[in-house]
Amino acid sequence: MIREYSYKWTRLRGLSSKAILDIIVYKGNFYAVDLDGETIKFDSSLNETKVASRFDDIGGNKKRLVESSGELFLVDMVIDDVGPYWNIVFEVKTYRLDEQKHEWTQVHTLDDRIFFAGDDGCFSLYSKDFGDQCRGNCIYYTNISMDILGEYDDPRGGLGEYSPLVGRPSNGPLSEELVHKYRELHGHNTGVFTLEDGKLGSLISFLEYADIFWPPPSWLNRQE
Repeated sequence: MIREYSYKWTRLRGLSSKAILDIIVYKGNFYAVDLDGETIKFDSSLNETKVASRFDDIGGNKKRLVESSGELFLVDMVIDDVGPYWNIVFEVKTYRLDEQKHEWTQVHTLDDRIFFAGDDGCFSLYSKDFGDQCRGNCIYYTNISMDILGEYDDPRGGLGEYSPLVGRPSNGPLSEELVHKYRELHGHNTGVFTLEDGKLGSLISFLEYADIFWPPPSWLNRQE
């Protein structure tokens, strides 16, 4: 449902019975995607148009819509909801909306772009705008809480085992110097997926992608 200027709730009949996982304003219209990838556009008069049919396969159980350079993308994430890495993303696929064919087309590179697929909002930027501070062609996403030593909080109790998915430095335990440098990432719940080489897991596992978050850039700390 959506609320109009008349302050009344209007039921939108074009949506499927599946759960709506994300909604975005794109080119002045609302776009909503459901669990199966089916995507509906609503204009300002609430006229409905199906812009993409459901996926042929099952797809992921977490989907985020991202606008980038005038195009609409879908970040499709598969979450382990029954296995040992409960609530952890273990597969990511990226799609671009083909408005002519009315379908999501999988893409295998974002070039210089960086996607942020959060639970409270999504956006994109270009790594070249940050100089050498960050790398492009990757996606940052929200995962469950992880700490600087690579352990993570499991809502079912206890600590999870070490793994790149949940946070394990690729070269073994972090040195005291790195622990101090990235101390503010303690409890950070960010994961990263790199389209170039397929790296996937906790930001702590791939610290070469962490500099965009910490330490903060000099202009942020500058005293006026």
